[in-house]
Amino acid sequence: TFLGWAGGGGARGGLDGFDLGPALRLSGENKSYGLGPRQEVLLDLYCAGEAIWDEEAVVALRVGKYKLIHGSARDPHWYGGEEADSSAPLVGLQTTDKSWFSLGAEIAVRTLEPLMGIAQFDTLRAVIVWNQAQGRFLTRNGLGALTTETFLFDIEADPDERHNLALAEPAMVSALLRRAWEIRDRRPLQMRYWMVVDNFKSTLVPGNCSGAVSASDCLFAHPWIPDDADLDLFPLYHSVDVATRLIHGKLRSMVRRSLFGSAAAFMAPSFWRWIWQ
Repeated sequence: TFLGWAGGGGARGGLDGFDLGPALRLSGENKSYGLGPRQEVLLDLYCAGEAIWDEEAVVALRVGKYKLIHGSARDPHWYGGEEADSSAPLVGLQTTDKSWFSLGAEIAVRTLEPLMGIAQFDTLRAVIVWNQAQGRFLTRNGLGALTTETFLFDIEADPDERHNLALAEPAMVSALLRRAWEIRDRRPLQMRYWMVVDNFKSTLVPGNCSGAVSASDCLFAHPWIPDDADLDLFPLYHSVDVATRLIHGKLRSMVRRSLFGSAAAFMAPSFWRWIWQ
């Protein structure tokens, strides 16, 4: 884009990009999606065994006005942001799902987060919301295996993605799927980002959180081994298993503190004076 503005014309010199200048100049006059030179965007792509949840797989591809989603559909409900009105009850998840399960998850989030702290509760919140509240909507067959669903949306006519055209336009679905598999087959080797060392917290470094969280929780990831290190020498563990152990440890610590606090209050002289008054 900057090369075009500088008078470079169409000579991209092998640059991996597009000149967005014409689209930017005309966007105020014409809202058509056909203005942009990039007519294809891969929004998401992961295959079974290549993501944190082993059996889930999904591809999301935008070509022109069409958007295809194919694979494991996690949750069909809509989610909004936190409401400005703090007096409104139970708005943390902001889901259109009104089941008792989501209500229970809402109460759990709003009860535990103030008790544990925002930073300390972050992992547990992800488990409650992503793995439990939303994960329960994953469609499965009679044998318990995940099923595959297909969605096709006309983004120009249906920007909210509420009308699935997959059955009405099977040719378009097939064409977009072929393109998605072409992209999949020429992608580089995927990193196992969900695998971590067992004591990964010891690899974090302190930072400056400006008092937003306690110093013990103001920690950040950083390169902690040389680039040429043999990673096979470092045993790795699934991040879900590691997070589960951390959560259990946090909960046990909370219970011990609560019991100790109750015992201390029970044995305090002021408690017995209050009883006999």
